[in-house]
Amino acid sequence: MANFFSKKKQGEKNSNEFELLSNLIKKILPEDRRNVELTPKTRFTDLGFDSMQFINLLLSLEDIINKDLEEIVAEIDIATLETIDDVVKVLKILKEK
Repeated sequence: MANFFSKKKQGEKNSNEFELLSNLIKKILPEDRRNVELTPKTRFTDLGFDSMQFINLLLSLEDIINKDLEEIVAEIDIATLETIDDVVKVLKILKEK
């Protein structure tokens, strides 16, 4: 039974982190694209994210996880972050450290 509740809490955390990231992404997107439906599998390239928008997203994460951008980049290979779910996974890892 303990595993059932642990999985549920983990799913809730993923959902909260996904919602947080979705809101950040929509703020970064141009105003005419903010109504796009986001899913965990949404790719940043499909959103038209450029490198500056991605850096803005990472800078926004600094406040959330209390780490500087240099620390974030040192911990992860940002080239592997293709989807929103990829960032959710990294966000969880960085929060735990």
